[in-house]
Amino acid sequence: MLFFFVLLTIFFFGCYINKRKLSFFSPVDVFVFFYLSVIILTFLYHFIFPKGIKINLFNLDFNNIKKFDLNILIFLKWMTFFLVGHFFFKSLNKNYILLIQEKTVFNFNKYLSSKFAFQIVFILFFVSVVLVFFDYGYGLFYRTKYIPYESSYFKLVYNILFLAVSFLTGYFFKHNKVFYSIIIFFVLILNLAIGTRLASINLIVFIFSLFLNFNKPKAYQIITSIVFVVFFFGYNLSLRTESFNHGLIPYLKITFQNPEIILKYTIDNIYYTFIFGFYASAETVKMYNSNNFDQLLISINPLTGGMAKWYLIVDKMKLNTVAPFTGIGVISKHTYFFFFFTFFVGYFFSYIDSIIKNGFKRHQYILPLVLLLFCTLFCILMFEYNLRNASRFLYYSLFVIIIFKLNYRNGKLYFKV
Repeated sequence: MLFFFVLLTIFFFGCYINKRKLSFFSPVDVFVFFYLSVIILTFLYHFIFPKGIKINLFNLDFNNIKKFDLNILIFLKWMTFFLVGHFFFKSLNKNYILLIQEKTVFNFNKYLSSKFAFQIVFILFFVSVVLVFFDYGYGLFYRTKYIPYESSYFKLVYNILFLAVSFLTGYFFKHNKVFYSIIIFFVLILNLAIGTRLASINLIVFIFSLFLNFNKPKAYQIITSIVFVVFFFGYNLSLRTESFNHGLIPYLKITFQNPEIILKYTIDNIYYTFIFGFYASAETVKMYNSNNFDQLLISINPLTGGMAKWYLIVDKMKLNTVAPFTGIGVISKHTYFFFFFTFFVGYFFSYIDSIIKNGFKRHQYILPLVLLLFCTLFCILMFEYNLRNASRFLYYSLFVIIIFKLNYRNGKLYFKV
């Protein structure tokens, strides 16, 4: 069975990439390459990473070490059934076949000139810095508490502004490299001083928007960027965990005193992002009682937690007090539901992919980017979190599509934004 699904997955993947222009903005591409990375990295970790230094979070690595073939089969089916749904949508929509052969082009210049972007970036960055100093003052450089105040009226504002600055800085980088290099450097420094993981998110947004203006990013550029982001994320996570005090000075001090922690947290970050969900899913398969179908229905119920009676079963849907049953682990225990659910996800993601590509052709981006975000969160949450939290992003996507479907012109979906 395992060998059959290995061949089937390879065959479907070959058919999938044939004549397809891969895109950062395709939820189908995000799904396929995220789970392809999961399978490859988990395989390497399981068989090559020395047993004595395995991370083994909650002892899940060793609990499931003898059933690797059965567990990897679940993820091969997850990929295969998804691609079956994708191909089914593709077979019914000839226009989509043409869309996936075209390059997805993001052209923000229509809304913002490079000169105006320069002014906007400067203003947004200046406002962000002022708001940060209102919150932290000299504590930005040194403080004993991680968060100086229990609540802040400014935090949400400057976090959003930093993300906007990072995006615009990357997108217009080639127009003024010196200015935008200084801006992104201080955005990262300020976020590191605050101690937030948004330092890494801002870096990802910057690199992502930087690639939007590349005609065709080279493979080495993409790989180098991914490696740098992974190490930076590990560094970002290590600061507030390893340092007794907080702020830019203590964080820089520990960087030079214990540089080895960067590698440790980088490896931990890779493990948690791409590998832990595999072992958590394997443990879910062992612990979850598939005879209680009501738990599955509650997990996919679109109603609120109280109305769906989720809080009555939430304690039973956990591996331990911290780690929940994973979405993939739960649905894999229901054979027929597993196939139809995954098939639907493949079909629905392909439909969203067509909306995104058509939206980009019309230079309308807000709806496509919101849908892409929802699909990306679904992929990640299904892997390492519970089914209820993951499935709600399918409902969010459907709700947003219905709202925009109400606007039609000449029988075609009209994007107001």
